[in-house]
Amino acid sequence: MAVRNEGVIGPDGVRRSEGAEKRILEVFDETFKPECGLKVIDYLRSISTNVAAGPEVSDAHLRHLEGQRYIVGLIVKWQELAVKRRKAQNE
Repeated sequence: MAVRNEGVIGPDGVRRSEGAEKRILEVFDETFKPECGLKVIDYLRSISTNVAAGPEVSDAHLRHLEGQRYIVGLIVKWQELAVKRRKAQNE
């Protein structure tokens, strides 16, 4: 019996149906619309991605910071894909 690998793999590495992927993109597109949404992303980057951890931070602190960076990276990627999808639909 063949294994069916239907659906798409999102930026989070999760396989889901195209419909589920579309719904997630729609939610990210609505949630992170340019004016306010990009300000939220800028804030999240300022407390995670743009933070330099020095040699004085503990291993636990560094792991926590990397987790934050991963989540912010996912948000940014979903938002970028949502914008790209919306622009393609409007063409």
